[in-house]
Parts: sequence; C-alpha cells; structure tokens
Amino acid sequence: MEAAGTSTGRNTRYMMEGVGARVIRGPDWKWGKQDGGEGHVGTVRNFESPEEVVVVWDNGTAANYRCAGAYDLRVLDSAPTGVKHEGTMCDTCRQQPIFGIRWKCAECSNYDLCSVCYHSDKHSPRHRFYRITTIGCERVLLEPRRKSKKIGIRGIFPGARVVRGVDWQWEDQDGGNGRRGKVSEIQDWSAASPRSAAYVIWDNGAKNLYRVGFEGMADLKVVNDAKGGTVYRDHLPLLGEQNPGRSGPHGLAIGDQVSVRIVPWLLLSC
Repeated sequence: MEAAGTSTGRNTRYMMEGVGARVIRGPDWKWGKQDGGEGHVGTVRNFESPEEVVVVWDNGTAANYRCAGAYDLRVLDSAPTGVKHEGTMCDTCRQQPIFGIRWKCAECSNYDLCSVCYHSDKHSPRHRFYRITTIGCERVLLEPRRKSKKIGIRGIFPGARVVRGVDWQWEDQDGGNGRRGKVSEIQDWSAASPRSAAYVIWDNGAKNLYRVGFEGMADLKVVNDAKGGTVYRDHLPLLGEQNPGRSGPHGLAIGDQVSVRIVPWLLLSC
C-alpha cells in the first residue's frame, strides 16, 4: 500500500531531477521535424506538470511534450542533471561515481559501464545489461547490444557552428547577436553536472564555456550541427516513465536470486 502523498512526492522529485537532461525523440513522437529529425538532441528546460515537459532543442525550437501515458522523448544523457550512483565505478573509463545512467552487466559479477562506454561498445556486446537510471529505481534487463539498433545523434557537439541561444547572458563575448562560433569540446559546467556545457571559440577569437544542459539552460543555438556519436536508441529510458514493467516489484529482475520464507500458520489457514 502506498502512503498518501507518496506518488506526488515521487513525481515532484522526478521533475526536479529531470531538468537539464539531454533528450531525443521517443516512440510516441508525432511532431514532425521540430527537433531537427531523428537523433537530434535537446535539453529538458522544465516540467509544466508530471505529464508535460518543456524542451529546448539544440536548433533553438522550444515546445511542450508528453511524458506520461504517451512518451514523446527518450533520455539520452541524464549526467547534466547531477544524477549519480554513489559507490559505483565504470570498469572501462574508471569514472567514479557513475553519473547519469548506470549500465550493469547481467552476465558478469560486479561489472558496470557509464553511458559513454556503453554506447561505445565497451565490454562484450553479446552480454545483456541492466539499465539503472537512479539509485533505488527498478533495474531493467535489456537485449544484447549486438542485436539492437544504433542511430546517430546530432546537435551541439565538437565541430558544430553555434550562435547565442535563449538563455544567453554573457553580453557581447560572442562579438554581438548573430555572430558565430565553433564548439571545440563538451565539458562539465561544474563537477556535479558532467557534460553540461560546451567550450566555444568565437569567430572574433574569444573563447569561453557555455551552458548546454546545466540547470536546464541553453546558452547556445546550433546553426550547423555536428555528429555526437551513435547510441542504442531502444535501450534509452523514456522520459517520465516510472515503471517500465520489465522487472518485478522491489527492484527484482530476471536472474536475481531470492529466498522464500514459508509461514506455517498461513499454510494452515488455506
């Protein structure tokens, strides 16, 4: 039984934690090319309600989308939100703790990957993995990566040409409204918010770091996007989905070992 107010509290917490996540279109998408096309990336700006979210796409378009009942978005990277898994480490790149989504091998003992390494095909692509979005959430068992579809992602990545975006507050560092620059690297705006900023070299020679996800902010807008690698699209969680339904209650998943306690008086009462 769920105590009164628990569901509301969970929704409020999720809405707060989701701000700043980098997203792509989801399975129920019906909004044409608002996002720039499949695989193009945007930032969660805020939640209007537990059912509706505002996204600013890297191309500058901002709109409301569904995140309950119907799922317009997938979470590409939740690291900019500050979500982390204390006590974990990526066994490939050694990131400690893992920020964003944690990917745990279902066939090896105590083997974890971060999102970057998971989608870069580190460890055996024949092995199945659990996806763990936050500490305490239900883990979801996925198909092996070698059987799954990959798509390219595009947006504000190294090589992209950009201008100032909706949250710009840096005066004329860029040389003036409409002036262009080139993204040289994706960096951390802060230690607690990885991959939440882009380092830009402006055509006037100025260089600086700008927010792309930190606290939902979009300092930049892309005019010529760049490739950001490839991802296993169907392995990404749906934004707003609380219980994907592929694992049992209390975080149990296929392959878990359990113990069953038999209570004699219950048997007698049957």
